[in-house]
Amino acid sequence: MEKSKRSSIWFAVLKTITIILVIVLVLLLSVYFLFKESFGINIFTISSTLSKIQDVPEDMVSDDFNDEFIANTYLRIFNNSEIYSDNEDNFVFSMSNFSQSELSAESIDISAKELSEMLSVFPVTQNWFYGENQGKVREVKFLSVTGESVQISVLSELDFAYIKQNLNNGNLIEEYIRNKIPDKMYFTTYLTLTSGEEGFSATYTQVIVNRLSESDSNEILELASIIFGVSSREAFSEKLTQSFCELAFSSSSSFFSSFGESVRLTFVEVDGEIFLEATKVNMDG
Repeated sequence: MEKSKRSSIWFAVLKTITIILVIVLVLLLSVYFLFKESFGINIFTISSTLSKIQDVPEDMVSDDFNDEFIANTYLRIFNNSEIYSDNEDNFVFSMSNFSQSELSAESIDISAKELSEMLSVFPVTQNWFYGENQGKVREVKFLSVTGESVQISVLSELDFAYIKQNLNNGNLIEEYIRNKIPDKMYFTTYLTLTSGEEGFSATYTQVIVNRLSESDSNEILELASIIFGVSSREAFSEKLTQSFCELAFSSSSSFFSSFGESVRLTFVEVDGEIFLEATKVNMDG
């Protein structure tokens, strides 16, 4: 009798545990399918991937831009000492002075470091990534030149703290973003630029997030496409590519054209180092 009673108790306990496990499983599956159907992401794998980007590599976040170096770079390249000048020990960029400038020589070679640091302080408004969403150029590298094409990489910083402030309360995906995504995220875009009659055409080959693997980066890019209302990670990567090219190389919207002078941009290799060559164009010729 006592044995039968103990068996009944154990059976009831096991039954209760089974019911609880089933309820938890149903809840987990419901969350999974809700995110999968509504947003196209696997909530479990994306959570695991997001946990990997909480600790950002130190060399990505250290701000080693030197104001004096940037000021001297602008002075060397553009014939106007007031573009980026010392104002009571604070270096200040002047867009109005920049717009009245011109190249300091018929042709100027610009290193990847110089381009990186000039773009880091150049004020941007009409640009999807670097203007509207307050992205920032951290580092540009010129990797190789092959014929009319050049391979470069661009490290860009995105301030998600700013984006989180504009999220609405109560939306499931937006609450998830607010709680899980770090305040800063870094995208390394690998591009191939091909020179043509109308400037450079650009295609991206890969976008890596915070030095994650390609598969983990693709998951974060899928989430980013949802956050920014873009159709896919490929579309997000394409918009990121075009935003940088418009900023740095486009004849209509880059900082080279902001001062009203027509400039031709080409890449040259000198003693094994690659430079961006900016050359004045004679509009009367």
